[in-house]
Amino acid sequence: MGFLNKMISAAIKTGTIPIAIVKDIVSTAKGEEANATKKHSESVMDDVKDALDDIT
Repeated sequence: MGFLNKMISAAIKTGTIPIAIVKDIVSTAKGEEANATKKHSESVMDDVKDALDDIT
């Protein structure tokens, strides 16, 4: 993927963070580990880092 594709991917993932937050709330209510938001945020940061690596 190129720089633009990775940045678009990061933007879309950022927009879906509220869904991950809701998933974590539901997981917590069920007594399960809540890690969806953390994994999602890490994925966004990986996309941004990869995009920046493409232009440097």
